Amino acid sequence: MATIRGFISMLGFADNRPNYVAQFGEFSTVVSTYSRDIQFFSKDTLPGVTFSALYSVDNTSPWQITSAVGEQILTVGKWVYDQYNANLIPRNTSKAAFIAALTTQFPSLSNFVVGTLLAGPTSTKNMPDYVRFDIGQVHSVQVWFADSAIKAQYDFFEIQVIPPVSDINLLNNASSVVQTAIVNRKYADIRRLAEAIIGEDPPTFDTTYDLTWKDPTGSGATLELSWSIIGYGPLSADEEYIKDAIKLYLTNVAPNVDWSKIFPSLYASNEFVIVPLWLNTSPATENVDGGSYSPIMKWNDLKTAITPRVPVGYAAQTNLNTHLNNYLEVLSSVWRSMPLLAVGSPSNLATTRQLSKIVPDYLTVPTTNADWGRISPNTASFIEKLNFGLEEARRFSPTSVAPSGYFKRISGGRIYLSFNHGDYKIMILTRFSYSTLI
Repeated sequence: MATIRGFISMLGFADNRPNYVAQFGEFSTVVSTYSRDIQFFSKDTLPGVTFSALYSVDNTSPWQITSAVGEQILTVGKWVYDQYNANLIPRNTSKAAFIAALTTQFPSLSNFVVGTLLAGPTSTKNMPDYVRFDIGQVHSVQVWFADSAIKAQYDFFEIQVIPPVSDINLLNNASSVVQTAIVNRKYADIRRLAEAIIGEDPPTFDTTYDLTWKDPTGSGATLELSWSIIGYGPLSADEEYIKDAIKLYLTNVAPNVDWSKIFPSLYASNEFVIVPLWLNTSPATENVDGGSYSPIMKWNDLKTAITPRVPVGYAAQTNLNTHLNNYLEVLSSVWRSMPLLAVGSPSNLATTRQLSKIVPDYLTVPTTNADWGRISPNTASFIEKLNFGLEEARRFSPTSVAPSGYFKRISGGRIYLSFNHGDYKIMILTRFSYSTLI
């Protein structure tokens, strides 16, 4: 299925004052940097709206959107524009009615999803932050209508890296060789490579990322090396994605070098994976709002549940069975009475591979309970992020967009919804991926 992501511009809403962007129907200059190949669509019979496709991919290949598909998307955008002008888009509390109206208006389209109906300048002037739908069985479409929303929710990105030396294999040498290679790498040479990547497509981020190099010959010498990073899309500034891009570059260019010894911090990860037991539903609630969960579990089922559902890299770093024996913990959540399994990455420091080490005062109580006040602000923040993340992870799918403050991560074909907690990344396995691989 081709995945299409873009923005519906509404020409009548454009705010042409310097440094201003309209609340709805206009996207900012920075959004235009999210893609190096924007496809534009307009039609005389659909006046007042245009569609800018920032992302269009079929599997992993770029997809040229046909004029027929572009017109179908434009038609949805025009209908939303007309509904807004006619004061017919309700407040978010009545979002179900708006989705029903979309479904009735466009019977040839399916699986309509609306994010949030954003409040406009008056009580009758509301606008969806985005609308998602399928065109037949071959196009999954998501279009945004608000610049603030697409900035917070757009989750496709591209990262290009430029190494600090002309030949990456030079880094697999003693410090004297590496120092010479760094000196010989002129700043002007790096900028020429960056400009060749950028061409006529300004990036969202043109920055550097510092990594500590460690002498592979065992001398103990270290150097701070700066990599140049060219990123398209808001997530291209995320440290984990930058590290992934550098690791991919190293693997592709010099696959026979053990880079984990040369850049140990690149391969270390401060993260915890949390696996909700999505199938452990309580029979008493199965027909009530999707059900709640039973915290009663058989001990023998715990490792069986988590072993195939941790990120794939864990087993490559250690004996996974031993790691789980030492660090696997069981906890519960006030959210739908959900039982959870949690374990830290083998790359974490040995003192922080148990979740209880970073949230030692965790309690399963609502915020209205008197004991909530006994919890430290740090742990209270973790609990609030976890509970919100569990609700999002329950309905998250391969085409979903991570909410603000959360990130979609894919490992071994499983989708995790992650958030940052201090120096740690907390990865929640989504319900979709508990039993299904993408």
